[in-house]
Amino acid sequence: MIVNGRDVKFCYNVLASIDVAKICPDEKLENIQALFSGPYDEQVTNTNKFMIALHKGYIESEKWKNSSFDEKLLTEDELLRMETRDYLKLQDEAIAAYIGDQKRAIETEPIKQKSGKKTDTASPKK
Repeated sequence: MIVNGRDVKFCYNVLASIDVAKICPDEKLENIQALFSGPYDEQVTNTNKFMIALHKGYIESEKWKNSSFDEKLLTEDELLRMETRDYLKLQDEAIAAYIGDQKRAIETEPIKQKSGKKTDTASPKK
């Protein structure tokens, strides 16, 4: 999504997970839901930190791939001055990155079925 003239993207990687965990109660990711409940001002503050952590994850990931990559990190002031509808769209993109990047894909081979033939234990017909 374009924010102040730049394309802001998110990545939920190990770096981002550490930053997100730091803002969760007891610094545990399993408590992430608590970030999005409570008084509205706390929800917004936590949502901003969440989005900044995932944006930082994206920036650092891109820098690792391309040393000349240079992007300015989102700031809380920048987020607070967004129009609400745009802010909510950006929040949806951050949540999608968080949820999407947690999916695990495991490729397996199909289970080989036996032919279904039963061994006839009866004596052969005469």
